[in-house]
Amino acid sequence: MSDSDIYYSANDLMELDEETDNECKSQPLEPNNDNNTKAKGTVFLYFCAVTVNLMMLVFGTGVVWTSPMIPKLKSNDTEINPLGQPVTTVQISMIAGIPLIAQTMSTLIFPKLPDILGRKRTLLCLAVLMVLANVLLAFARHLYIFYLARSIFNCCYGIGIVTAPIFLNEISEKHNNGRIGCLMMVFLPLGNLYAYLIGPVTSVKVFNLLCALPLIPHIICLWLFVPESPVFLASKERRTEALAVLRRLRSNRSSSEILEEYQLIEEALRERKQFKKRGVKDLFKKRLLRKACVITLGTCVAPHLSGVLVIMGFLGPVFTQAGTQLSGDSVAVLVASVKIVTFFIASATVETVGRRPLLLFSAGFTGIPLSLLGFYFYWKETDSSMVQYVTWLPIPCVIVYVFTYSLGLGPIPNAVMGELLPNDVKATALSLITTVVGSVIFVSTFAFPLVSESLGVHFCIWIFSGFCFLDAVFFYYMVPETKGKNYQEIVQILNRSRNKRSEECELC
Repeated sequence: MSDSDIYYSANDLMELDEETDNECKSQPLEPNNDNNTKAKGTVFLYFCAVTVNLMMLVFGTGVVWTSPMIPKLKSNDTEINPLGQPVTTVQISMIAGIPLIAQTMSTLIFPKLPDILGRKRTLLCLAVLMVLANVLLAFARHLYIFYLARSIFNCCYGIGIVTAPIFLNEISEKHNNGRIGCLMMVFLPLGNLYAYLIGPVTSVKVFNLLCALPLIPHIICLWLFVPESPVFLASKERRTEALAVLRRLRSNRSSSEILEEYQLIEEALRERKQFKKRGVKDLFKKRLLRKACVITLGTCVAPHLSGVLVIMGFLGPVFTQAGTQLSGDSVAVLVASVKIVTFFIASATVETVGRRPLLLFSAGFTGIPLSLLGFYFYWKETDSSMVQYVTWLPIPCVIVYVFTYSLGLGPIPNAVMGELLPNDVKATALSLITTVVGSVIFVSTFAFPLVSESLGVHFCIWIFSGFCFLDAVFFYYMVPETKGKNYQEIVQILNRSRNKRSEECELC
């Protein structure tokens, strides 16, 4: 999954009744008491948050790993290519696709790992495995080692992209939950930018070692200084340890406030144990619940049908082939920078403009630059005379594409899933969505090199463009506006949208 991708699964594992209204749509497990008293987080709290987000930065490098690496693995120069011979198109598809299968499987097989080992131990184990994976990539001389190492890395990604936000939610307070949650959304594209910057100027060995470098301070600080989540400790009835952790994280709070927060954590945990979780078949029994599931699934799949992971993952090679005024690697750096800036714009506008308008705008206006980009590659591949007049076209097209994608399709599906589905089906729905989204990502990523070689890059880009326009139609007819509405109001909107039934329907 994309950074965007990356963006939908974690917070929706929180099985709580409380709604959230912050920019990043985070759901804290504990309903913290703010009291409006000089609510400023402690330095130690932000130290913990930055430490955890160093893993997000490394995840960001993994998302775009193929962009700087594929050209090196296709090289005939043995000084550049550690394999000794160029990889074939099928092998490129396997390098990109096989790890995505492993990633999807990891999210389905190990969803309870953070509840068994704890958040901190899980993150430590993942960090060590990721260092191992990058070292294997650095010294690999055989293609199967690349398959194995990338699969290990993506397995860690699949588990870590869920565990880290849960940990951050559980250590933060209500007033700074949004700010801390937003750090993850910044570190992921920073990881993209980091990989795009160092990839073109380093060897395969140095690149992979540098990608693992942020994990060293992450492991040291996490091991020695960062405590376990107080929510996890409370769930294991380790009251003394949980209170001690809260005192470290809440040095700006009095003892009575800390004790009150701990009591709220215990109350939230008791409520969570009362939930009767439903299976997959329960998602489709009631019409209203079925409709909410379809809307959520469609909204979460839509970003990946736009081809964002494929385009970001193959950005360098594609634009090198395009023959633009800037090199493919330079375009990749530019795009990653735009992505970071756009995130802040999206965070500032989502609560003002609303989810539905941004989704409609994002899907429609993402399809337009992709269509134009497809025409450019078509003219390029057919040796049309038009190319000489529009060599400038691909760069603004991809910038507008990333900008419009990051305004809506990237961040908003998280919020939609959190707001449409009741707590007792979120875990089941998340498993279903993870499976479907993982399948879509695998098919698109695996097929892109093969289809591009046989039918042309323009054909793939036009397919992605067509899906963007279909996404806009889906959003227009299916997705309700959920901004500023509580759960019951959303239920009423879904209920009215079909046959204008007057009787009340409940999802649960």
